Amino acid sequence: MDLGYAGGPVTDAGRVARPALDLMVAQDGALIEGWWKAFEGEAAGSAYQRFDWADAYLGTLGQVEGAAPRIVVGRDAGGATAFILPLVLCHRGPLRLALPVGGAHANYHAALWRRGAPLGDPRALLAAIGRLVGADAVALAAMPRSWNGEPNPLVPAGAPAAASNAYRLDLSGSGEDVLKRVLSREARKKLRQKEARLAELGPVELRQAATPEEVEAVLATFFAHKAERRRTIGLPNPFEDAPARAFLRRACLAGLDRGAPAVELYSLCAGERIVATFAGAADETRLSGMVLSFDAGDSEIARRSPGDLLVARLVAEQCRRGRKVLDLGVGEARYKSTFCDGVDEIADVLVPVTPLGHAYGLAAAARRLAKRSVKRTPWAWSLVTRLRRGTAAGRD
Repeated sequence: MDLGYAGGPVTDAGRVARPALDLMVAQDGALIEGWWKAFEGEAAGSAYQRFDWADAYLGTLGQVEGAAPRIVVGRDAGGATAFILPLVLCHRGPLRLALPVGGAHANYHAALWRRGAPLGDPRALLAAIGRLVGADAVALAAMPRSWNGEPNPLVPAGAPAAASNAYRLDLSGSGEDVLKRVLSREARKKLRQKEARLAELGPVELRQAATPEEVEAVLATFFAHKAERRRTIGLPNPFEDAPARAFLRRACLAGLDRGAPAVELYSLCAGERIVATFAGAADETRLSGMVLSFDAGDSEIARRSPGDLLVARLVAEQCRRGRKVLDLGVGEARYKSTFCDGVDEIADVLVPVTPLGHAYGLAAAARRLAKRSVKRTPWAWSLVTRLRRGTAAGRD
């Protein structure tokens, strides 16, 4: 059977202590589905690199964006899988970039890697991968420097910090214990008061979508909430187009029949009314938040902080299930700093392969520094926020 592989051995010249790695590239992830899923159970890495999540993206948004799958598999000298790195090859004019599967819809870009696997110098390995897939540069934005305490072997020493880090919550203990740890007594009292006022509309309940029909109902509400909220704050809506909606729907349905969807979908309900929604990439030990929305169009609902109430309920539910970490993704937001007690440091990794890739790397570094500077300068970030809102108001 032709598996669409290309590959060969990769060695590290002058580093005799590093074992050789054999690299293979699958141009159709479905051809290695069984292998990929089996490796998920033993590997370190985020839920964004699960087969079901990547397949949902590649089968929807990836096709529209012209992203050609390049799933890189590295095996050690004994033939054991050392890592799986889901990439796509994209063209930007004459430039060919090897990018992570998922783009901006994935908060964390990484590989799945076998703990303790000797991958050697990450720049040399990524350069070899870039040559193998025919890229001018390998650009891996939003790479966590570590994952659940395991150093990320594809982040080189000295890799520049991304514009923003990611926020996570340690779920050790009961839900009540965790919330007591991160919220003051006064904050918890205010949440109880707001929940009591919300309950005037009907019993307040956190629900997880468990059937295709429930997925469709919650997504319809989410898309409406998201469109209204993004219009209000002057930001583009990432779920405005049909392919993006198809991606999220497919990711929520993938594995649903087994009780293990690639993306878990939750709603906070007051009676039968959905007032807030949450979706997160999931594995056995961690839930990684992708999107959170609430009914911002109804001021009576918005004043009751349904988003905060959902997160508080979600924390308790994840503790009950025995998960270790809840993360709320990359980027600054009030609710993240309110509920999270830890930060995942994020790096942007770019390895040029050709002269054109080197030129791209210089331009990308300048953009990253400018973005980080704006986000870390309060008056500049406040100005950007006001300009966005002014633009949104001007469109009304």
